[in-house]
Amino acid sequence: ALNLVNTRFGIESDQWTATIYIDNLTDDDTPLLATQFPNFDRFPNVTTAFHVVPRRGRNAGLTLLHRF
Repeated sequence: ALNLVNTRFGIESDQWTATIYIDNLTDDDTPLLATQFPNFDRFPNVTTAFHVVPRRGRNAGLTLLHRF
């Protein structure tokens, strides 16, 4: 199951903005994509290859913006 939570918290004034962010707060590792490919090179014992695109893990940071 996918439980993707992103959050942003920030403060600002007339001249600057500070934002703290966390993407994938729950560190959900559900793949973005999973595809199954039959491998006919080994026929009749068909084996299967998989292509999986993993989800990016938890990512946190701080964004600072200054207006001149």
